[in-house]
Amino acid sequence: MLPTLLQRDDMPAGDAFLRCPGLELDPADIEISFAEPLASGGQRYLDPRDTQNPWAGAEFWMRPISVTDAPDGAVLLRLDQTVTYYLKPNRPYLLGLRDASGAVVRGHVLGTALRLPSSPPAGWVGPLLATPLPQEQGLEEPTVVPPQPLASVLPEAPKLEAAPNAPVTTQEKSSVLLYAALGLLGVIMAGGAWWFLQGRGGEPVAQTAAQPAPRTLAVARAALAENINAETSRTLGEAHLAAKDFDGAFLLLRAAAEKGDLTAHLAMGSFYDPASWSKDSSPLPSPNADQAAHWFRKAAEKGDAEGQYRLGMVLKSGKTEQADGPEQAASWLTKAAAQGHAKAREALGQ
Repeated sequence: MLPTLLQRDDMPAGDAFLRCPGLELDPADIEISFAEPLASGGQRYLDPRDTQNPWAGAEFWMRPISVTDAPDGAVLLRLDQTVTYYLKPNRPYLLGLRDASGAVVRGHVLGTALRLPSSPPAGWVGPLLATPLPQEQGLEEPTVVPPQPLASVLPEAPKLEAAPNAPVTTQEKSSVLLYAALGLLGVIMAGGAWWFLQGRGGEPVAQTAAQPAPRTLAVARAALAENINAETSRTLGEAHLAAKDFDGAFLLLRAAAEKGDLTAHLAMGSFYDPASWSKDSSPLPSPNADQAAHWFRKAAEKGDAEGQYRLGMVLKSGKTEQADGPEQAASWLTKAAAQGHAKAREALGQ
């Protein structure tokens, strides 16, 4: 029996189960991938983190929100709108399933008409771990256990603070405001102490450096919920990147790029660029030259010499799907060189 998508009436819009009968994989660490077969042959994979071009990435493995055992022995893998939004009704998809043992199961699933939210999702960011569930008493009332904190199982991996696209809680907002208020209060108190001692001829008291604000995915989401502008989003994204919170940095920098921030365009391109991609500097599982070109082009078309150079180099690499990439590369490198870009001149042999 083939895997199927099913949605209960009491589920939120976009949530659905991927029902997998006879699945012999460990549900504690199961991962899923989707691919769409192409008429010309081959396939393209779903990477729901990139809402601009979700079917252009390399194979991306994602964890379900939760795992449930059905009474008939099937396994129910719960997905949400950040994934189901891109699975169109009556369209066949290639399905991949794997666990930590390295075993991979391949199959097919047919897209199903589901109740979906009226607006597109913001982008998939987790969860990174799902917990196996006890045997259900019946499919109509499945028991769903939320994901456990990642740090309790995989200490070396980054910890996510919230489930994917979870609404920003009052507690998260309060935490952000509390950090800001405490920081401001510390500045006022330190300034008052300095003024008091200076007025009495005493030595200024050495000030203790303020503790930096936490850089977590929850903090990034809380900031974006405040509808911050492009510059603020980019600045915060750079801070999260420096703190090695790649998921938070990706969300913030993508938001800034989508609002037209040129520096964010370059940063997003760098996440994907095969020439700069690294698991130590990018949240993405692998590089993608076409996506790198997509973001670099936005900067290049604004006349930015660095964007023109980087676009030219990724096109010159021949790793994009554009057949005339090398010809385009020469044009963009020439434009960058005309603005005095030294590396562009070097690439052109000038």
